Amino acid sequence: MLAQQIRRKFSVEEYIALFQQNIVTGSKTELIDGEVIELSPLGFRHAKTQQLLQRFLASQYCAADVYQTGSVIVDQNNMLEPDVYVLRPDTRVEDNYPKAAQLLLAVEVADSTIASDRLNDGQGKLGAYAKGSVPTVWVMDINAMSLYVFSEPKCAIYSQCVVHTGDTEILGKTLTIRELITG
Repeated sequence: MLAQQIRRKFSVEEYIALFQQNIVTGSKTELIDGEVIELSPLGFRHAKTQQLLQRFLASQYCAADVYQTGSVIVDQNNMLEPDVYVLRPDTRVEDNYPKAAQLLLAVEVADSTIASDRLNDGQGKLGAYAKGSVPTVWVMDINAMSLYVFSEPKCAIYSQCVVHTGDTEILGKTLTIRELITG
């Protein structure tokens, strides 16, 4: 007889408790649709691109509102780890984690996860951001040197997606996408 695989979904509250009680330690994870997802190791190109994006966004927004990494609560079943995010001005974060509705922008830097990170089908990470009404999500494809800009969330999908490559205007500044990606 084969053993049946049992999958258990977690709430954000249960997920946080797993860490507080040292039940889960070590690798970086995030909670997507109630499932604990282990994140890939962070390579240099990924980390450097995060840094370049954080600096660029800090030059376009109030630097105090731009964060590189950190957990964001979307709803009771989703706690995401954007690579960079911008909070709305004068946001007051309670309970140690910002809520998705407090974000102006979330940025995901992707190399090995690009296929799932840009999938706009109402599921996964992009679907969670849309459900949380994050107005704009950037997915930076560091392999193809392109930037996907998702906007206008409706239910669990983004109704607009623009792909930038080469020279482009972003947030009122003309730049080359390559300037935001190392290597």
